[in-house]
Amino acid sequence: MVKEKVLSILEKNRLSVVTGGDLARSLGVSRTSVWKAVHALRDEGYDIQTISNTGYAYISSNDVLNREFIRKRLNTKILGSEIEILKTTDSTNSYIKRKELNTAKNGLTVISDGQTGGQGRLGRPFSSASGDGVYMSFLLKPHIPAENVQFLTICAAVAVCRALLNVCGVSSQIKWVNDVFCDGKKICGILTEAVVSAELGSALHVVVGIGINTGTIAKELEDIAASVYTVTGKRGYRNDLIAGVLSEFEAIYIEYTETGNKQGILNEYTDRLFILGRTVMVNRFDSSFEAVVKGVGDGGELIVENKSGERIKLQSGEVGILW
Repeated sequence: MVKEKVLSILEKNRLSVVTGGDLARSLGVSRTSVWKAVHALRDEGYDIQTISNTGYAYISSNDVLNREFIRKRLNTKILGSEIEILKTTDSTNSYIKRKELNTAKNGLTVISDGQTGGQGRLGRPFSSASGDGVYMSFLLKPHIPAENVQFLTICAAVAVCRALLNVCGVSSQIKWVNDVFCDGKKICGILTEAVVSAELGSALHVVVGIGINTGTIAKELEDIAASVYTVTGKRGYRNDLIAGVLSEFEAIYIEYTETGNKQGILNEYTDRLFILGRTVMVNRFDSSFEAVVKGVGDGGELIVENKSGERIKLQSGEVGILW
């Protein structure tokens, strides 16, 4: 289609002016067709400016999700081999889980501009305003022991931290097990869900959901949430950030599944764990207790020491920071 071809040329010449005549000659179409294509792209949200008597310029702050932009930036073989982009859905995890997982493609990636029912751990809501975040999930078929599924959350957290730094210049830290923080505020949540074979004791299908705040933060959440925009003052990162997270995760995931080596990624995760050495309130089941965070175990469990000096490995539960 002319529209996609016009967008591709303007994107390659981002921030530079391309004349309507040059576009028309490159594509073998009329200038009227180019004009119509530009207007259609603007209607979809692309920030394309008309420079009087000169041509068109594609502005770098544009943040419209685009499958081709993402694919061009991917360095993967599995993740993103099939990409679905949605205008809205309840949650991208739920969207994938409603599919026939046995026939769905390994690495299927679903991205939504917004979510009406974004979820965090324990069924908590995750704010997912349209245009203000990266909301994506991907399907894996790892056939790993069920007890190792949590390790994929650790892989995802490290991948997000790497991508935030490499793509956006944002330094971030991790709060066990599935939250990424920036300047003491949450910027990303991760939800990993598995379909486990009771007979084999292995995870047949795993859905990893990642939500990263990139735009405006709702006023009622300003004290506890951060975004790429609130930290950098810039937008326009969503496509690059998606590609960055997928590429970083796949590199970690392939090394783990092919070699079984966890230590390198656990070390990186622990280095980013900002609650290390701090006193936290541990909440699990119907009990709570104060403890000092001592480290992360081989399976991704949090190692804490209670007031009696007893060391406990937490496979599940919540930890609250005692500031």
